[in-house]
Amino acid sequence: MFRTASHEKDEYQGIIEETEKINEEFMLRQKEKFPKSNVVLRTGIYYVTPECRSTSYAIDAANYVRQKVKGGEKGSVRFYDDEMQKQRELENEIVNDMEEAMEQKQFKVYFQPKYSIKSHEITGAEALVRWERDNGTVLSPNAFIPVYENNGKIIELDFYVFETVVEFIAENLKAGREQVPISINASSLHASDPQTINTYINILKKYSVDPTMVEIELTETAVVSEYESVRKLFDSFQLHGIKTAMDDFGSGYSVLNTIVDIPVDVIKIDRGFITSCLETDRGIYFLKHLIDMIRNLGYQIICEGVETDEQIEILRQIGCDEIQGYWYSKPLKMEDYKELLQTEKISKGGAKHPNRQKVLRYTLGNENLKERKIQ
Repeated sequence: MFRTASHEKDEYQGIIEETEKINEEFMLRQKEKFPKSNVVLRTGIYYVTPECRSTSYAIDAANYVRQKVKGGEKGSVRFYDDEMQKQRELENEIVNDMEEAMEQKQFKVYFQPKYSIKSHEITGAEALVRWERDNGTVLSPNAFIPVYENNGKIIELDFYVFETVVEFIAENLKAGREQVPISINASSLHASDPQTINTYINILKKYSVDPTMVEIELTETAVVSEYESVRKLFDSFQLHGIKTAMDDFGSGYSVLNTIVDIPVDVIKIDRGFITSCLETDRGIYFLKHLIDMIRNLGYQIICEGVETDEQIEILRQIGCDEIQGYWYSKPLKMEDYKELLQTEKISKGGAKHPNRQKVLRYTLGNENLKERKIQ
């Protein structure tokens, strides 16, 4: 839709209100006509200036900003402004520079250690990627991961990070250094490719690294939204000796019966969820019993994002097994993490827990495992 405008700041709010009214009227008519429908209309607006390159550029810009209107935001209209222009240019650079960045090894893997809350020994680490660009800037995962999720390039980056980690493990084993398992994040897009597991296994074989030295993490959102395909993928990982983890548990999508049925070994409780629970006595009580329930189902439990003495003390009292967060360590560059492994106490057996399926069979009984429902 085109309309005349003066491109004055004072005009912005009037255009927003006018457009939102049109959107609301349209959605209302659709609801009246199709009661079971749930049409959501979002609008992006681009001011056409004398510097505008073409009509298609103006349409693309409006469409770009329309896609940035999130479902949870108040209002359904957004303008394409200077900030949006910079964001779009950065995203284009992120897409166009990926291959060169991988060739030049600009994607750097950092490691955030996990600690036993009882012994303070290192039990593992999580691999996290940063993009150290040749212009000196460092991009966090939030800047480029969503872009690569949208265009499918995340699969290449996941394998790149995984191979970097496996190569690092191999080098340290060769040097005779003590090791702990390292978890690596993966996209749910892998679940649609039946060759995914072969690629992971071939990388492990290439460097002669035991599968038990790595762990694959998917977020709770990905596990729940892609449940069936993720379940099959995690089954494949476990079949080949690779541990699996559900990250960000409690971030808003949890379905408790899902964690009973999904083949994961580790539940990582979300930082925001922990912070919220620790604010009140009732929340602490709930978190304690949630941790007890998850542990009794045979899972290894890691509490994420722990930053304060108070959080540590409460989590220790309510029985959390392991901690990951700034209280112990921020994500470290590869060389710093290597040095940490040489100076800190290393857990000899890691944080090993009984196989989850064995726990379930013991708890419910072999005969009626499939028939019984977890309340």
